[in-house]
Amino acid sequence: MAEAPGSFDKSSPIRFITNRPAERSPDQEGDDVSEKASREDLYGSLGENWRDKKAALSSLHAIHPVTLGYFMGVVGKDIKGLRILDAGCGGGLLSEAFAREGAMVTGLDVKPGAIETARQHATRVGLNIDYQVGSLEDLKFAEGCFDVVIASFVLEHVADLQNAAHNVARVLKPRGLFLYSGINRTFLTLLIVSIGFQYVLRKIPRGTLRWNKFVRPEELTAALKRYGVSAVETHGVARRYSYTVMLLNRLRGRPAGDFVLTSNMAMCYVGHAVKGDGPTAD
Repeated sequence: MAEAPGSFDKSSPIRFITNRPAERSPDQEGDDVSEKASREDLYGSLGENWRDKKAALSSLHAIHPVTLGYFMGVVGKDIKGLRILDAGCGGGLLSEAFAREGAMVTGLDVKPGAIETARQHATRVGLNIDYQVGSLEDLKFAEGCFDVVIASFVLEHVADLQNAAHNVARVLKPRGLFLYSGINRTFLTLLIVSIGFQYVLRKIPRGTLRWNKFVRPEELTAALKRYGVSAVETHGVARRYSYTVMLLNRLRGRPAGDFVLTSNMAMCYVGHAVKGDGPTAD
């Protein structure tokens, strides 16, 4: 059946070309269900593949040393005894790294399969981590109970950024740290991440990452500021080589190259913010 002039195929990534996140409408409900199913299929059933550097999450493993190194540097040497919430912990990569340094870590994820995998691995390696099923948008914790909250590559999966920012501010102690990383919403990420990874390279199922849900750094810092959490700095994270070279290497089955911190935030970013001394704004 022919489409009406000016309409778009809803399965096409081209519909995501916009300068702001698209608003949900009732006729997008099917897309949302499909997207959730894609995420559950990938993140909820990975099992031990969470730690397989050559599996579906190879890019996450490649970027992990940079984000972890940055987060550790921000927190500093006095990690032991800190209460840390890793919101969107997945298989527990960051949770375990901080637990090894003596932090009291709570790992939170919406996917029961990921939480079970994280629990089993922590038990095997002798780490005491409190893993719970839950969402950044609905934190079941008392106000001001964490020294550090981490949201690493999870913001692009939240439905309500303002609500997530409010929850982060509420559970942080005064002067507490918020550590974040994410995928920027730019034309480059539309080409490389949304189209390239899902439609060309087919590294992850279609619908796992939706470009119109990627969060720009300025959107995140504005949301945090509203609730009394001030951004300190944000850095870009990019491949050491150009993305053209990276894609060619991927297509040829070669290593894509490692990630480094940069001033260019066109792809991904990492940063931290600090909660003020006053009460959390409503």
